[in-house]
Amino acid sequence: MEGLAPPLQCLLDVRASIESGKSVRTSLLAYISSRKGSFATLLGHWLATIEHKRDPKAILDSTGSLYRRSLLEIFELGLNGHPILQKLIEFEEELVAACEEEIQRDLDLLPFKLLCPLLFCQFPAFLLLLLGPIFVQLLQELSQ
Repeated sequence: MEGLAPPLQCLLDVRASIESGKSVRTSLLAYISSRKGSFATLLGHWLATIEHKRDPKAILDSTGSLYRRSLLEIFELGLNGHPILQKLIEFEEELVAACEEEIQRDLDLLPFKLLCPLLFCQFPAFLLLLLGPIFVQLLQELSQ
């Protein structure tokens, strides 16, 4: 499952842990300790803020992504004792759809991105192959 979006990876890991009978806090700590990256770091700061009974609103506002913010809000409900498994399942569908949409958008842009190296590298080389013999012949005639 390498290469998944970090919120989706976190959701899948936490959901699997919850389904196996672990608490939300234990699941989050397991995810944080097993992963590296900016999202795991953000999640660690967020969890520390929650455990110290401070308001995590500043961290939620700094996430920038609506999906990350929503996932953290669902986790906060779970840490407060509310059942979140069904919400995680529903949110997983939304995240998968968003990831597929982003992949499709990137795939749609790929031909245009690949056109730049073609125009700036291969096309001049092709022109050189076509016009090279003409230039050689022209130079030979001028030197005579």
